[in-house]
Amino acid sequence: MDLTPFLIDRLITRSKAGDEQAARELAGRAARYLAGEIAGPMPEPLRDFLANAFDAIASGTSADKALHIAKPKGRPRADGLEIAIEVHDSNRPKHKGPGGAYYEIGRQYNKSAGAVEAIYSQHREGLEENDRLNREHDL
Repeated sequence: MDLTPFLIDRLITRSKAGDEQAARELAGRAARYLAGEIAGPMPEPLRDFLANAFDAIASGTSADKALHIAKPKGRPRADGLEIAIEVHDSNRPKHKGPGGAYYEIGRQYNKSAGAVEAIYSQHREGLEENDRLNREHDL
């Protein structure tokens, strides 16, 4: 049984969901088919994927987006602790208005100032305890 169509369908699904490695694997397989390194006709799902991507490129979409190999813009997704550490270490005043740590860090992570404040409040005691232990250790 030839698993190639199943594998290509899985790679296309993962690629469209944002898996850059799957998109690169598809591009590599397509290149090998086009170069004649893989015998036989290119599987229809891969041919359709390329045709759709090329059509999107011709319509003005960037090649990296059309082929699903664009890296997300902006900061990577952060967990709560990472956000809390950034707030804790910030020299900005801890308030929700423009210029405040909650507001500015929220903008960086695409979160509301209130959400950042809630995240920080969940981790604040642990971060303060960590600071205290570090100060004691430095003495």
